[in-house]
Amino acid sequence: MAQYLAPAPFSIDFPCPLPSPFSPKGKVSESETQPHLEENKMTQLHAQPYDISAAGFYFKTEEEYKDKAKGLRNDYGDPVEEFEIQFIDGESIDCDLAKAIGLNQANVTRFFEIIDEWEDWEKQLVILAVGECGYQFSEETSPSDFNIDIYDADSMRDLAVQFVEEGLY
Repeated sequence: MAQYLAPAPFSIDFPCPLPSPFSPKGKVSESETQPHLEENKMTQLHAQPYDISAAGFYFKTEEEYKDKAKGLRNDYGDPVEEFEIQFIDGESIDCDLAKAIGLNQANVTRFFEIIDEWEDWEKQLVILAVGECGYQFSEETSPSDFNIDIYDADSMRDLAVQFVEEGLY
């Protein structure tokens, strides 16, 4: 009787955005080695049609997405209406935000508004609340909707001491 081994299920969680295998390691910053990359990178997304007979497209703005989506046809001349939205390039915090809110074609307009309007600390609150704590994200969501406190501490012991000093416990 032969025995067969089935592979165990696994998942790979890649960092966002994926680093280049040629990027320097160590203390050299990315801006020193790649001066064309400024602090405010332009976010690039990809709309992948669910229709397998249609080709997807890259876009950097809401207007570009709407224009390209409106004119897209599959191999048979039919309009393409449903897309998976994929984060391709941009700030890592925007990638984490896209992952936390479940970026899709229904909220891509709001996503572009958020990355332009919100400060990094506001994005962090939403990433933690929605991505880690189970809060819901909607079109009306703002960072002030969440009652989350973020503490800067080097260890859990330091955090416990800080809590005792503040009278929380």
